[in-house]
Amino acid sequence: GEEMKVKKLISGAAGIAGCIAGGMAAAAAVNKAFARQEERHLTPPGKIVEVNGHKMHVYGEGARTKVTCVFLSGGGTIAPVYDFRPLYRRLSPYYRCVVVEKAGYGYSEISAKSRRLDVMLEETRRALILAGERGPYVLLPHSMSGLEAIYWAQKYPQEIKAIIGLDMAFPEAYEKAEDAGKGIGLLRLAAMLGLHRLPLFSLAADDGLTEEEYAQAKLLAKRNFMNRCIAAETDIVYENAALVGKSG
Repeated sequence: GEEMKVKKLISGAAGIAGCIAGGMAAAAAVNKAFARQEERHLTPPGKIVEVNGHKMHVYGEGARTKVTCVFLSGGGTIAPVYDFRPLYRRLSPYYRCVVVEKAGYGYSEISAKSRRLDVMLEETRRALILAGERGPYVLLPHSMSGLEAIYWAQKYPQEIKAIIGLDMAFPEAYEKAEDAGKGIGLLRLAAMLGLHRLPLFSLAADDGLTEEEYAQAKLLAKRNFMNRCIAAETDIVYENAALVGKSG
């Protein structure tokens, strides 16, 4: 009768749900296996330093001058050392150019530490010192890292000579808080399942890079796409923007 039909429907739905869950678990396991294998092929061109319990990558080139140019990447940039390379290669004959890769970016370790602005700033400052870089600094922030640059100038004005924005963000851009949680959650799920590995995704650009550099950028794209550091930083950006506003 009707009761039997309902039971069959429920049983069928449970079976489908079980298959989906099993498929997702298998995809996640394969993605992790690929990630472990790819990690062995990463070759950081700069210095690896340990800050706040995790490793950070700092790359510098060019003669040491009175001022050091520090490049700060926008939110979710998978490989800042390669993303900025076409620009700092033009500047490094004249200035000391340094790229600091935050936790979860480029070759830096994916960390569970807070992505509050004050925490990230202290990690950046410490990483520069441990890598042997010295100020005063000219900051070149892209997009979201404009918040870090402004906060840095507010808190340690003696360390900052100037800020040159590369389409940088200001706190006013985040005055109207929006719930990005659903979007971040879907991207995180795609990353965990390894969907970003599909050929239709192109997460790395080869502009101004050698074949070897492009190969490294592609490996970093697979490793870093919407990892927990990037997701956490995106999720807390409105709080970080408010912190800059209060400090001003």
